[in-house]
Amino acid sequence: MTDFLGPKIEAFESFRGVLVHTARWDHKVNWHKKRVAVIGSGASGVQITPQLVKGARSLTLFSRSGQWITPPVGMQDLRVIPNSEHSAHPAAAGKHFYTDEEKEVMRTDPERFLAYRKGVDSASQASFPIFIRDSSFHDWAMAMMTNMIKQRIGPGRPDLEELFIPKYSPGCRRNTPGEGFLEALTQDHVECVSKQIVNFTEHGIRTADGKEREFDIIVCATGFDVAFAPHYQVIGRGGISMKTDWADFPNVYLSVASPNFPNFYFIGGPTGNWAQGSVLATHEVQAEYALQCALKICSEDLHSLEPSQLVTKDYLEHVDTWHRTKSVWAESCKSWVKYNGRVALWCGSMVHMLKTLRVPRWEDYVIRRKAGNMWSFLGDGKTEREVLHAEGQQVDLAPWMRNEDSEWTVDI
Repeated sequence: MTDFLGPKIEAFESFRGVLVHTARWDHKVNWHKKRVAVIGSGASGVQITPQLVKGARSLTLFSRSGQWITPPVGMQDLRVIPNSEHSAHPAAAGKHFYTDEEKEVMRTDPERFLAYRKGVDSASQASFPIFIRDSSFHDWAMAMMTNMIKQRIGPGRPDLEELFIPKYSPGCRRNTPGEGFLEALTQDHVECVSKQIVNFTEHGIRTADGKEREFDIIVCATGFDVAFAPHYQVIGRGGISMKTDWADFPNVYLSVASPNFPNFYFIGGPTGNWAQGSVLATHEVQAEYALQCALKICSEDLHSLEPSQLVTKDYLEHVDTWHRTKSVWAESCKSWVKYNGRVALWCGSMVHMLKTLRVPRWEDYVIRRKAGNMWSFLGDGKTEREVLHAEGQQVDLAPWMRNEDSEWTVDI
């Protein structure tokens, strides 16, 4: 996500006031005592609206579809020093501050620090069933969020309830905590408009009901162009372009590789972990996967590795079936994780993805070898250990001899 999307609205260039996108924010913009419009209630709109409300003469939010506003992230009662007055009470992400005593534990006691880190991440993994339709956790979370949103909006605002208590499940669109967002929409100088925008005018915005609203500043919180295929040109076997090959849907194998593009690997690719848990762990396992492939290519003197098209086709069919029958991501919401109506996310939990990608399945690959005998990589019949020993270095020439049944390797 490097290229931002402007609003796809007629007469975009007609507006004579200040027009700015959240991804290219102009810090010289002064919205105090100005009439402000915000287009979009996705992650960017939810974050910027509470700030713009402060000081604006008026603010109008244009939100066609709305979304679930979730509780603040990081509110679980997990502490570095449990049951201690020296441990900070839980607070939302960005507002939690560790005490000096907790920081000392992090610096000096790696085992206790690791236990805390595992607790934080395990809480995230345990929440995965919220994304599974008809699960008890999903039903509980939906009811809890509904009550929370009603309390934050207060009575007498059915328009806001209709927008921010959607018919689809939490998680179908990206979950957004939106601290202060709902409260901002209830203020007297704020209006929320769900009518479709028809066009920009010289002085503002005209909606489908024919009404024109005038503004001094229009803020486009319209998101990014999600690059399922890279923005740069990628050419594969036979001169095929990845953008062309992926026109209908990313032709991707296990989120890491693609037929027709040998020796090309993705980190954070389509059908990966974009919506649950931390991407750091999945990025790490994807990088290690690519390194294992590179090591096989080098150590066996291969020409290339390329996932089979038949295997990839079966994988994508499984992804489609899994989402269609189980996940909230396949429900009828507008979401950037969908491509031509198909969900481009992993077919399971983050833990499930890590397990699947730990070791490459070489049987799924088309292996092309360089000319000559395929066994030439065996070389002169000696290992690196033996070469180092012959040079006088101290090495273990019997690594298989051990006191217990533990892993061993001849590699250095």
